[in-house]
Amino acid sequence: MTKQTEQTKKPTTRKTVTYKVKKHVTRRLIKPQLDVAVLIKPTGLIYQSKEIKVDNTDKAKAEKKKDPPFLMSCVDLESVDNLDDAEIIVPAVFKSSLEDAFPDGGYIGKLFSVTKLKKEAGKDYHNYVIAEIELES
Repeated sequence: MTKQTEQTKKPTTRKTVTYKVKKHVTRRLIKPQLDVAVLIKPTGLIYQSKEIKVDNTDKAKAEKKKDPPFLMSCVDLESVDNLDDAEIIVPAVFKSSLEDAFPDGGYIGKLFSVTKLKKEAGKDYHNYVIAEIELES
């Protein structure tokens, strides 16, 4: 090896940079599991996500096509710093229960425990236990 080659192979070092997140472009998706409470603080209205267009030639799949799911921006209260910006999937039963109890977006900024229950016999949907909560110190 020549001296010039040795000089070009020096390891590079990276400086430590501190930063503050201004806005999350992507967010973690919370999908409630059976009988597990999820603690959230809604930060926005429930909305329907965009439809994803797929070139699908399979007729069976095309017939089973569902509408895009409803989502809600929220903070995951169980995250390390309670600042985990996320979205939660909001099925129809969850959506109607929340909107009936808190019309006109009255649920925004409140704290909730959401638990998905198993399907009842003969039903095509899951019920949810939704409780407004208050954090203890």
